[in-house]
Amino acid sequence: MEKKREYLRLPVRVHFNYNVVDERDKNRIVEDITKGNTICPNFEEIESFAKLIMEQHKMSETKEINSVVLEILLLILNRLGKIEEHLIGKPTHLYQNEGMTEDLSGGGFSFISDKIYETGTLLDVLLDIKMFPKCGIRVLGKIVRRENYEDNYKYGVGFEFIREEDREDLIKFLFIKQREILAKRRLEKEE
Repeated sequence: MEKKREYLRLPVRVHFNYNVVDERDKNRIVEDITKGNTICPNFEEIESFAKLIMEQHKMSETKEINSVVLEILLLILNRLGKIEEHLIGKPTHLYQNEGMTEDLSGGGFSFISDKIYETGTLLDVLLDIKMFPKCGIRVLGKIVRRENYEDNYKYGVGFEFIREEDREDLIKFLFIKQREILAKRRLEKEE
């Protein structure tokens, strides 16, 4: 009997970065995620800044970050990173692959790629989800399904490990997106 999904899956497109992970590195990555270590310095710097602002304004509730402001900050930080790479002669980025989710839930996501991965492949994933004060959610994912899709492959990824506070923020993000989808449908019906 097939396992029943525990979380609502929505057609939400979110950018993400990832690395294929060897089974031997699984425990180290879970430990990093548990400690809250994202391996993207851009996200760490912005998250620290966001926390400082939250403390100054006595904010406790998680809110979605203005995506335009965040994108500008990330663009500036990425450009500074490229300058640093050029000056020191080695790359500072740590994720080798990127993608876009086709759908997303509190338990996993799907994506399309021209790369071939086997079912059971582990992925160290940084989802580009802008929830204040977080600028990304890092998870250990496992490919649970591969289907042929046009000239590519569609993969289903289940979360092997995600911090519960990150899962809660992800679900809050999905509720925001669900309300946006429903509002858009209502507007289309009215027209």
